[in-house]
Amino acid sequence: MSDAKMKKAVKKRWIAALRSGKYRQGKAYLCKTYKGRSKFCCLGVLAHEELDGEWQELGEVGEGNTAWNLYYKGDEALGLLPKEALIEVGLSDIDQDELSGMNERGRSFKEIADWIEENL
Repeated sequence: MSDAKMKKAVKKRWIAALRSGKYRQGKAYLCKTYKGRSKFCCLGVLAHEELDGEWQELGEVGEGNTAWNLYYKGDEALGLLPKEALIEVGLSDIDQDELSGMNERGRSFKEIADWIEENL
């Protein structure tokens, strides 16, 4: 955990979104779509809920899946939130890496929400 201070209102809404059941969980990209259905990583949920960025199609990533990335205030980072987006919500690079790793290792959105609640 880092010294960055996540905005309390953002944190509360993000945790609620992760626990809501509204989002299907995916890996490797902020968002992937298949036949009109989306899957998000935990950081993609944050981006979808809180950031007014432009979602850009990255192209097909196997078996009809289309990957999406966030372009935010002139900045982008493949598979992660761009630096400007991190600043906007108050999330550090260290915490982003931790959360991305948890998501990639198969931790559920509920488990990730619990970690956010306890550590950010």
